[in-house]
Amino acid sequence: MKAMQTAALIAAMTLMTSAWAQSAAPVLPTPPPPAVTDKPPMSDKQKQLLEETNALLKMAAELKVSVDRSTKDQLSLDVVRKAEAVEKMARELKAKLK
Repeated sequence: MKAMQTAALIAAMTLMTSAWAQSAAPVLPTPPPPAVTDKPPMSDKQKQLLEETNALLKMAAELKVSVDRSTKDQLSLDVVRKAEAVEKMARELKAKLK
């Protein structure tokens, strides 16, 4: 009798476990999002534009330092030349981007 009860209990537990396993949705790991650094390599034109943009930024920073050093009423000839060079480079870069 005890063997029958044990067998019935095992059968009931097996049925319950299999029913629970079928009803529960499997938990799958989610893949990580793509990394931001997964960019295609830059073309030669893009590299050149980046270099020219960095050069323009450097020239503009130098111009700012020169303007900050000048007096309120007077700009040196060097500051005017730097401003013209920055303006010229900006126009050239803008034309290349079109």
